[in-house]
Amino acid sequence: MKNFIYLFLILLSISSYSCYEQEAIKGKAIEFDKIDFTKNNYKDSLEDNLLNNLYKKFSADHSYYFVSKPYADQLYDTLGVTTIYKKNGEKLWEIGRYFSKWSTFLNNKGDALTFVNDFAGDSHFTEEETVILFYKNGALVKDYKLKDVFKEPTAYGTWVYTVEGEPQEINGEEIVDPDSVQSIMGKKNLFTQNEILNIITSERQIISMNLNNGQINRRINDAYNYVKNYKIKYDSLQIIGRNVAFNQFGLPKLTNGQDFEMALAEFLGLTLLSGDEVITDRRKLVGFELHLLINKDGKAEIISVDEENEKIKSQIKKFVERNTFSTNYHDPDIDKMKFFSIILMERNKTKPNNS
Repeated sequence: MKNFIYLFLILLSISSYSCYEQEAIKGKAIEFDKIDFTKNNYKDSLEDNLLNNLYKKFSADHSYYFVSKPYADQLYDTLGVTTIYKKNGEKLWEIGRYFSKWSTFLNNKGDALTFVNDFAGDSHFTEEETVILFYKNGALVKDYKLKDVFKEPTAYGTWVYTVEGEPQEINGEEIVDPDSVQSIMGKKNLFTQNEILNIITSERQIISMNLNNGQINRRINDAYNYVKNYKIKYDSLQIIGRNVAFNQFGLPKLTNGQDFEMALAEFLGLTLLSGDEVITDRRKLVGFELHLLINKDGKAEIISVDEENEKIKSQIKKFVERNTFSTNYHDPDIDKMKFFSIILMERNKTKPNNS
């Protein structure tokens, strides 16, 4: 049986999000709507914004571009779709996932996409972790594990260079200047030169990869002096502002105006619990985390529900399939949106309304 105390503590910590606001916020969710960020300071200006931006990014010669649409909001997730276009807007091919804006690159022929996984979900990467994906016309044709590109697994959170890996201060005084070479290496740890992608590693090496065939064809041992003497430019990137700002914690109301959690509890014949209620008999407790993907028509599909009781899980699935969610929150540029909620209920003598 799952540890429901853990779920309960989590619910307390996000109790302010337990019920999704029915009235979505109209307008731009970020202030960078369709602006071409080619200046060297644009990455800094966006670091505190959403991890999952809807964005457009170009090949080095601007002959092609791709648009990556996320289905999630604040928390980084690969759910989404990425579509490659000619510069005239003609659709070429697509991949059924979302890619991070800083670490995805398109070649000048428009037929190859490279993604660098520079974020470790745990404290550090393992040697078996996949760190580079190479796609050709929509198909994954090559991938690299950390052991394929790196001599030793890094002790830091990422195998790609970060300034956090450097000593930050001595005797309480900061020693890494924002304009120092180390800071530039951290901000520009992934950069292109025509058809070559350069990756600055935490070993202060540069790995160079061909964006046309996915081959690693060069290693530079001294990244410091290379960056010091070479002017690195960012790739052309447009962040597309959302038309609706939404919060993926909690679930939208149903189209009949009911709160989803309340209606589900009634359907199951259970009592919905709020974050501040105390349960003395854990045997009466039913708790689960529910992840949904909701489309523009308000219909939802279950991504996951971690309820161990198969009967209850089946009833949850039936309830979701029968109902339609409000789409007031839905951005017209996003096909589907991911939401989740941690739900706690108590068994009682009420007869289930699930016939």
